[in-house]
Amino acid sequence: MPFEKNEDSVILKLPSGATAEILYYGATIISWKSPSQSGLGDDVEERLFVSKKSALDGSKPIRGGIPVVFPIFGPPVKPEHSKLGQHGFARSSVWHWDDVVMDTDTGVSIRL
Repeated sequence: MPFEKNEDSVILKLPSGATAEILYYGATIISWKSPSQSGLGDDVEERLFVSKKSALDGSKPIRGGIPVVFPIFGPPVKPEHSKLGQHGFARSSVWHWDDVVMDTDTGVSIRL
């Protein structure tokens, strides 16, 4: 499966025209496009919500998409988590490209 590494994200591409974009900031999936339901033409539709107010520059966590939340979900409620931001630290960390773990016609798995 083809993929495209960029400075701030990686885009996975299926032969069907479907794509997924993973931002290195927070390892958040910020886009998932798949062929339209009609199946006519080469149209693809965005399937994920990402707020237009989201700053995609790493200045704060993304609003929308599919985030990695760890070690908590929601605001900190336990004393040992008091210094963490909402949803923990994983979604506001910068992840780095490591390797392709699996690459077949049906899917790809990458390690950040």
